[in-house]
Amino acid sequence: MNDVEHLNVHEQIKTLQSTEFENGLQGVDKIQKRLLSPHSTSGDTIAFYAFMSSILWSPWRGRVLVYDVVKTNIGNGYRPHTGVFLVPKSGVYVFTWTFRTGNNYDHSIQLMKNKEDVGSVYFHSGHGRAEAGGTGIVVTHANAGDDVFTRTNPTLYIETGHYIQSNAHGRSSFAGWKIFLLVCKVLNGF
Repeated sequence: MNDVEHLNVHEQIKTLQSTEFENGLQGVDKIQKRLLSPHSTSGDTIAFYAFMSSILWSPWRGRVLVYDVVKTNIGNGYRPHTGVFLVPKSGVYVFTWTFRTGNNYDHSIQLMKNKEDVGSVYFHSGHGRAEAGGTGIVVTHANAGDDVFTRTNPTLYIETGHYIQSNAHGRSSFAGWKIFLLVCKVLNGF
């Protein structure tokens, strides 16, 4: 190969490398746009958030907690009269619950999926502390038709006069949202 041919091959390689680099940047740009832009999933978006409107006095063991003030209920899965989220579509969900209680009380709140305990939060507020609170978060697969709810732990003794607090200073709340479709759309989009 003479010098002219060698120079032509070298120029062709540089052109190919430049084109591949630009295509790679465009690919990265497409990926970033897919990851960062919201997707219209109107029929697949499921999310809810509700809280208790007032104090709940002396909740018995195993009591399903009802969060009667509904702020978000996309997909209409949350039932404010029963405290149960009826899973509209199968997938991976995030559930979180927060609660407050009074001075010197042991307390435990479970997240239930049908009859399965999938998460639990326990704490003791201690003497001299006016109130304390706890938060739980769980990522779990749920099937359409599953019941997801929070309840007081059925094995923990609850004293008379015990309460779960909820007011403007801090809400006892329950929320959940489906994450599986978002992940699938991103991964399957390439």
